[in-house]
Amino acid sequence: MTKQKSIAVIGGGPAGLMAAEQLFPQKTSGQVAPVVTVYDSMPTVGRKLLMAGKSGLNLTHSEDWPMFKGRYSSDETGLLSRALDQFTNTDAVALFSRYGIETFTGSSGRIFPNMMKAAPFLRAWIGDLTARGVKLAPRHRLMALSCDKDHFTLTFNTPNGQITTTANSVILACGGGSWARLGSDGSWTDILSKLGIKSPPFIPSNCGFKVNWSDYFKDKWAGEPVKSCYLMAGVTAITGDFVISHYGIEGSAVYGISRAVVRGAPLYIDLSPKRTEAQIFKELSKPRGKNSLSNILRKRLNLRGVKVDLLRECLSKEDMQSAEKLATTIKACPIPITGPQPTDEAISTAGGLPLDLLDDHFMVKSCPGLFAAGEMLNWDAPTGGYLLTACWATGKAAGKGAADWLHTQGNLSS
Repeated sequence: MTKQKSIAVIGGGPAGLMAAEQLFPQKTSGQVAPVVTVYDSMPTVGRKLLMAGKSGLNLTHSEDWPMFKGRYSSDETGLLSRALDQFTNTDAVALFSRYGIETFTGSSGRIFPNMMKAAPFLRAWIGDLTARGVKLAPRHRLMALSCDKDHFTLTFNTPNGQITTTANSVILACGGGSWARLGSDGSWTDILSKLGIKSPPFIPSNCGFKVNWSDYFKDKWAGEPVKSCYLMAGVTAITGDFVISHYGIEGSAVYGISRAVVRGAPLYIDLSPKRTEAQIFKELSKPRGKNSLSNILRKRLNLRGVKVDLLRECLSKEDMQSAEKLATTIKACPIPITGPQPTDEAISTAGGLPLDLLDDHFMVKSCPGLFAAGEMLNWDAPTGGYLLTACWATGKAAGKGAADWLHTQGNLSS
């Protein structure tokens, strides 16, 4: 009988755990399961998933599949698209149903577990994986990785000092470049660079943006939502709400348009989406009588509070009195972005390991036996369940790829 082989999964997030799940052959297949160890730098696995669940775990989105897949950044290789076809939004719901966790679809189409939290699912999933034989090695931070002819050598920092171990295959699911305190610090880029595997730097995605608000404006309106707006950046547009912060702007609508803004597109906000510029100009051109401009904006256009002060941030006193300039700005209020929030504070990141460095099984072409999955790959998507679904999808693809590769090498034959 062939000696039992080992697979090291680096990263205990959704992608890593999903990869580990794929490494156990059916009992009827005649194959011998490898020794599967999931290493994570944190004291426990799944910490970023738990953090996502604090405000209600959005596990996927219910929209039609072609539209769903269109939410992801361009994938010239088609690799991400093919992985998603093998793990769809329906599969994400089924994953929770497997453990008796019911879900519901919100008014926005986002899907959540009924209890909203991630912890019950994570406990059940980890319990299932460990019962199958997955070993968990928390507090193991990968420091070095080398590839020999038939195995990998891995060096970890642990509470008991530095250790070195080997594996016949390695699946990297190390996360992107944000939320370093939860384990995703992007340090793996230096490790892979020493193997000749280069990655572009991470940039923020799904992030807030800095704006040099006046002291008056930020002191008065920080924390205030700006509702029912239409945000435009380049060819990207989205309807929704956002929030004023001391540093600038944040919130769901901002995150939805952030990819375009990060890449340099100027941001404009339509503060009155239900009216045309001509309609607004007509209302502003009527005699005011004794009404102040604030009253005119409130009574005729239903603009008040933070929206009016947004206009004052962007227009001079003279331009505020011009019906033409004011109407134009109401329909396209320019937000003077000075830059994104730091990468580590972004919900997710773009950049990372290029997809064209991987083969159809998510194996690094230049390093046979090395696979990669999750947010460490160079793709990005808006919030709304798309990030988590793709992490599961790529984790499944990489795990199946690793299992098939070992089997092809004769490593899992009985």
